[in-house]
Amino acid sequence: MAGVKFTLDNDGSIGSHLPKNGTAEVRNGKIIVTDPDAGGNMAKISDRSGVELFIDEVKVMGSTAVSENSNIRAVIHNREPERKADIHVADDKMSASIKVYYNDGEKYRLKDQAPSNEIVIDVVSDGTIQCPRFTLDEVIEVLKSKGIVYGIEKEKLNSVILESSKSHDIIAKGLKPVDGGDDRVEAKFDGEKKYDEINGRIDFYSIGRVVSVEPDTVVAEKIPGSEGVAGIDVFGNEVPPKPGKKIDMLAGQGIRLSEDGLKAYSKIKGRPDIKWNTVSVYEVYKVSSDVDISTGNIDFTGDIVINGNITDGMKVKCGNNLLLYGSITGSRIYAGYDVSIKKNAIGSSIRAGRFDFTKCSMIDCLEPIKQNLESIFYATDMLKDTGKVPKTYKDGQIIKILLDTKFKNITENIDKLRSLLFNNKDQFNMGILELGARLVKYFTGNGPLLIEDYLELKDLADEVEKHMDILKNSLTHPSDIEVSYVQSSILSTSGDIIIKGRGCYNSRLSCKGSVIFQKPGSVMRGGVINAFKDIRINELGSPGGAYTVVETGKDAVVTCEIAYANSVIKIGNLSTKLTSSFKKLKAYQDRGELMMERLKL
Repeated sequence: MAGVKFTLDNDGSIGSHLPKNGTAEVRNGKIIVTDPDAGGNMAKISDRSGVELFIDEVKVMGSTAVSENSNIRAVIHNREPERKADIHVADDKMSASIKVYYNDGEKYRLKDQAPSNEIVIDVVSDGTIQCPRFTLDEVIEVLKSKGIVYGIEKEKLNSVILESSKSHDIIAKGLKPVDGGDDRVEAKFDGEKKYDEINGRIDFYSIGRVVSVEPDTVVAEKIPGSEGVAGIDVFGNEVPPKPGKKIDMLAGQGIRLSEDGLKAYSKIKGRPDIKWNTVSVYEVYKVSSDVDISTGNIDFTGDIVINGNITDGMKVKCGNNLLLYGSITGSRIYAGYDVSIKKNAIGSSIRAGRFDFTKCSMIDCLEPIKQNLESIFYATDMLKDTGKVPKTYKDGQIIKILLDTKFKNITENIDKLRSLLFNNKDQFNMGILELGARLVKYFTGNGPLLIEDYLELKDLADEVEKHMDILKNSLTHPSDIEVSYVQSSILSTSGDIIIKGRGCYNSRLSCKGSVIFQKPGSVMRGGVINAFKDIRINELGSPGGAYTVVETGKDAVVTCEIAYANSVIKIGNLSTKLTSSFKKLKAYQDRGELMMERLKL
């Protein structure tokens, strides 16, 4: 029998024994091989991840037979320590930060294994390999390799690199430039010291205190702004300063400028005024009696001061500010800027800051239309890209479908635009009028079908934004209306409306600023307030439930000492109708919800 060894047993009988196989073992990091008996199987070894075996300098690939004469070499792969310095430079290049990462390594040794005919060489941990920390010089060289050479804070950097950091730490700062100062126009008359102040605004028409300048008086002087100082970014590059705003002092009514444009002289006797960078001296038209059928309607380009009343059916048109010491009844006032009425407004229409008010209304009207156009553009683009509409559909048809289903509100916005343009067409340039005509044409009825390429929507949105910017840049300053008592009247202005007396009954107040009821116990009963900023009222509505509405912008606050049931409060696009009466009411928007702080009356 091949491979079987026969022997004589002690009892004289013949026995047989299988030959002994070869073995391999690992002891104290060494691989020991024992050869087999004649006819036995040779020992076999293979490796595992983390160690490579070479037998007679040939890499082991799978299980391989070995003998005592085999030259076995094991290459152990330790996990080497890792370190990293992540450098980040701010977009403006004025700071650099670093995040340091250290990860210790691990060394391994061969795992001891008992003798066996076939073994898999494996490794076990033999301790940690400490990750070396960066030195200050090493990190500075890394920074330099990235071009960061200025403003390195070595002391802070040295402390940051000691351990791994969880976030980026700023370790280099540039020198910020000092921006240039703006040119400004400085008043050379001392009127401000003589005027009363009302809610932080100067009352240029305090009784007996209308300031006046004589001809050839220096009314204002242009003060040139300062030059800026350059800075340095972390790359060592110069950062130019932002230049100050350069302005030209402009000569308004009644003003001449010096040859160098730095001084403004009055040409006439009148009231000096500075609005932005325009200096003016206004003639003051004074009416010592009532404005009635005997005086006729008044239309004057400067200031108007009326010591009496404006009676039924009269119209006063003022190019600048108007001061009425009496009351207005059943009449109309149109003022370029502020209106101050010391007594009452009954059954009348008062419009202050009339040009700015119309411009602001147009801006408010165009803003949602611009958003509509952009939304419809992207929706059309998506539908065309995803193929959710038949390819035979033209762009105008797709837009019409979107308007009929998803963007119905654009029709309402276009109707507002059409009404605003129709009622104020003499106050807008031809560019806005033509834009309005195109919007009405394309977005009413079957107008969308006239759009051949949906890219026209983006062009229209850009054009709307351009005209909004033109309107914003042409605004002068907010104009206020001050009045003691209002009844059955319409008031509108580009600034604030201030009710200084008993309050307001059954009227409509519209402004781009705040509405303030100053006197304790004053009331707002019946009618509507439409503002953009805060509304402060003592009593809103009435115990009898007079329907009264106050609405303002989403970032504004409405406060009432008393708010009666049946009053409506609207802030932004959120509104509520009070079903009970309250005191100490405060309403505002917070995270898209209408919040009401109040106490039961």
